[in-house]
Amino acid sequence: MVTNARGVHGDSIADFVMTGIGMMHWDFPRFMQEQSRKEWHTRPVPPISQKTLGVVGLGSIGAAIARRGKGAGMTVLGTKRTGSAIAMQCIHVKPKGPNRTVDWQITPLFPPNGDAQ
Repeated sequence: MVTNARGVHGDSIADFVMTGIGMMHWDFPRFMQEQSRKEWHTRPVPPISQKTLGVVGLGSIGAAIARRGKGAGMTVLGTKRTGSAIAMQCIHVKPKGPNRTVDWQITPLFPPNGDAQ
């Protein structure tokens, strides 16, 4: 018997990615350090809906991430593969500087054809 479970993990991975984005957006490691020292420092944090999410690769997982970002009110920019498959590393990037296009960029771990290189 041969089976295919394509798309079965898209929602779970998208939830994981959006949780990570939220933790980085709110700087949770700093919150946890302050909590352990019994300190509280207020700081302005803009709503995540004012941020832009870039998704490189709109397969089943990328599309699920894009839907989650859109559901959070974010501006979502996405790209699909055109041409030959290119191996990409999984990265979470928060670009620096005033000329940035996206606040969060998500790229897949493996090429869309699923071959790990």
